[in-house]
Amino acid sequence: MSYFLTHNTVSTQQLSKLIILCIQQLNAVDLNVRAVVCDQAATNVAALKQLGFSDTNCAFSMGGLNHQVYVVFDVPHMM
Repeated sequence: MSYFLTHNTVSTQQLSKLIILCIQQLNAVDLNVRAVVCDQAATNVAALKQLGFSDTNCAFSMGGLNHQVYVVFDVPHMM
């Protein structure tokens, strides 16, 4: 689990870079990230779409991983 405190909303580009950085650092210590969980805030969805997530593809791939990372939206936020 990871938290980043910001004064204002983080940009889509910066958020997608943070997601990649966290996954890479966890992978470097042999922890395999299989899913990313978040709410459906516009910035979150846009950042995940930059990584390859779409309405028809619930996962994304990135260099250095031999598996896909799935996107899971936080169920209480969806209700």
